[in-house]
Amino acid sequence: MRGFVPFLGHRLFRALIALWLVSTVVFVVMRLSGDPVPLLLPPDAPHSEIMRVRRDLGLDKPLPVQYVKYYIAYEHTSFEGPTPRAAENIVLFRVQLAF
Repeated sequence: MRGFVPFLGHRLFRALIALWLVSTVVFVVMRLSGDPVPLLLPPDAPHSEIMRVRRDLGLDKPLPVQYVKYYIAYEHTSFEGPTPRAAENIVLFRVQLAF
């Protein structure tokens, strides 16, 4: 019998790899779906406005830089929002059901 700690460590490592893969796939799919700026602005928006929105969203940067910024934002995502207590209560309820 190998023990519980190595088993837990292996599971945690695999979960982190899975989260990284899923976040990378989401990033790639979002970038393959096209430029979101024309959807955000009216059709008659001037070119300068389009370029400003691209710059504000970071879409004027190379893909590796966009990925690093995306991953940092993904890593710092929290339940803080309009109703942080509601999200916290849902998570705690689900954790209690799991055990």
